Amino acid sequence: MPTFLLGWIGYALIFAAGLASGGYGMYQIEQGTIQSLKAEYAQADAARANAVLKQFTDTADKINKSVDSYHTTQKDLNTKIDLISKDLQNVQAKRPLPRDCKPDPDRLRNANAAIAAANSAIKP
Repeated sequence: MPTFLLGWIGYALIFAAGLASGGYGMYQIEQGTIQSLKAEYAQADAARANAVLKQFTDTADKINKSVDSYHTTQKDLNTKIDLISKDLQNVQAKRPLPRDCKPDPDRLRNANAAIAAANSAIKP
């Protein structure tokens, strides 16, 4: 085989090896870019998920505080209602009204208005 042909074959092999290594290098660069973009998107998704989770936990904490406040208020009101009920029973037992006692129309209207207001405050 002539020598100049072997030289050209050598050059062709070197050129092919250069192309292959350059192509492989570009492939690796591209893969690195894709991986970095994936990592960047994953971090952004994680940040959004953390923000939503924080908002959820804050809202849940507010609801829990409101429930605790409601229970405390409910206990206080029940205690006061029991006390008022006992006081009313004591007053009725100690000083009953005479049999012929009847409220005048103004007092009856005021009593009915107070009863209606109390009933409307109890209903949800």
